[in-house]
Amino acid sequence: MLRKRRNSFFAALSPSAKELCFSATPGPVRAIFDDTKIVGSYHAITSEATTEIYHNLFVNRGKCLALPYFATRDVDMVFRRWNPGEPLERGPFDVMQPLAQAQEVTPDLLIAPLVGFDSNGRRLGQGGGHYDHYFARHPDVLRIGLAWSVQQCEAIPLEAHDQLLDCIITQEGVITPASSRLRVYAAAQTQER
Repeated sequence: MLRKRRNSFFAALSPSAKELCFSATPGPVRAIFDDTKIVGSYHAITSEATTEIYHNLFVNRGKCLALPYFATRDVDMVFRRWNPGEPLERGPFDVMQPLAQAQEVTPDLLIAPLVGFDSNGRRLGQGGGHYDHYFARHPDVLRIGLAWSVQQCEAIPLEAHDQLLDCIITQEGVITPASSRLRVYAAAQTQER
């Protein structure tokens, strides 16, 4: 149902609206983006929230950009360095990923795709648990979901392995859960000034 809602919303957007969505960095996360050195993101497919503008923004600001990489279906997800315009290859999950020889890096901020989310930072992914496992292995990485506003749900069930997002960016703005580490980050930045 959530995929169908996302697909319908995306199909109804005009080409110019698709280009404008996510064209500006939302104020609440601008400082976090500026302080980030390595950003993990994803190559959007079908009706997923558009990442192309953010990718260009990060690279133009001198950030290292990385995308998920899978050697096989049976190994954990890692991130490999990539820049817009560089070649991608089709990975084992039929998603485009950096080439195998690209440098492996560990992001300090990760933008994750999702099928659904709620205001508490719970995320419904594609069902493989790859991002939850990555977050568990790298607990310090800041976790940002990127989604269309129609993907918001009243409540997403939380399972034992699920990891919460620090915020969700939609084309309408930023949702920061009460438990978000970004609130602590923002408070620390305010005190430093």
